[in-house]
Amino acid sequence: SPSPTANAKCTAIAPYKSAPAHTYSAAGVQLQSALLLDNPYSIPALKPGSSVPMGFRGVQTESALMAYNAMYGCY
Repeated sequence: SPSPTANAKCTAIAPYKSAPAHTYSAAGVQLQSALLLDNPYSIPALKPGSSVPMGFRGVQTESALMAYNAMYGCY
């Protein structure tokens, strides 16, 4: 049987899932960017026109990540 292939959506965010929780980081910016590209409204604090800086991995980022993981089967 053919070997399983990696889900491209999961592979795309894998390097950024190491962003530390409850702090700002470059990995946090990349993680949020990937989540927002997939669903522009997944992180309400970062809606278009917001003055909140990207990169803080907090409650809204975690919620968006959980939804992304569930949608694409990333774990």
